[in-house]
Amino acid sequence: MRKVHGACTAERYPRAAAPYLRHILKTDSHSFWVAESGGRIAGFACAIVRGPIWFLSDFWILPQFQNRGIGKELLGRALQSERKFRIISTYSSLHPSAMRSYMMVGMTPRFPVFTLVARTESLKLDTSHAESVELVELSPTDPLGTIRKAIMEMTSVDRLVRGSGRDEDHDFFINRNGNRCWLARERRQTVGYSYLTPEGQIGPVATKSGRNMLFILFRAIQAGVRLHSHLSIRVPSLNLESMRALMRAGFQIESHALFMSSKEFGRMENYVISGPALF
Repeated sequence: MRKVHGACTAERYPRAAAPYLRHILKTDSHSFWVAESGGRIAGFACAIVRGPIWFLSDFWILPQFQNRGIGKELLGRALQSERKFRIISTYSSLHPSAMRSYMMVGMTPRFPVFTLVARTESLKLDTSHAESVELVELSPTDPLGTIRKAIMEMTSVDRLVRGSGRDEDHDFFINRNGNRCWLARERRQTVGYSYLTPEGQIGPVATKSGRNMLFILFRAIQAGVRLHSHLSIRVPSLNLESMRALMRAGFQIESHALFMSSKEFGRMENYVISGPALF
């Protein structure tokens, strides 16, 4: 087993690696472990800690190295974070062995997360909701003070909806090439936010009040329609109103996974996730 250190390793990390892995190395390398055999990678596990919540971002073992105790060791080491946390969580596949591994360390299945997809040419969008909400686009070229203030405001949303802040993730989302970000404001107060990735994925989307969710969500989709032929969204099943509205608009269920955690937290009915790596 080898611990990966972000301070020096991130700069040497292959450019072809997924951007989120470089982000985790930079922000949470103390929970990034690699198993090697004969000079090759046999598997790895990496996690992030945001406030009181530990989240397993990635956990993979090559088939020929499975059932040797490597996964158990990797998971155990990733849990030994240098940061304090009270809740452990992950976005799990439906594979029985994966769910068993997470249940054995104290996690419980909480709710499905559905991946919805659509061809944009077939969508029928209703953006008439929440006329009192103003959407303001945030750009990485904005003054640093503007970005810092925006992240602070989004953090206030996150603490209510996600159960923790995530300043470092917003830095990553805002500055990732091609990402777009909107703040949702009502009476000059930030009440939510949304992102659109260059791959056509909507999320994360969060709002303090469920009555604003569809307006914020559909406006991000509307922007995506102008840029992409296909869109995807990952929605917690607890956000049932959004699920129904998206399917009425033309989205179809492509797949689903399972969110697991040691305790319930946040208000997932007001959230659309960023993806399985950073939630």
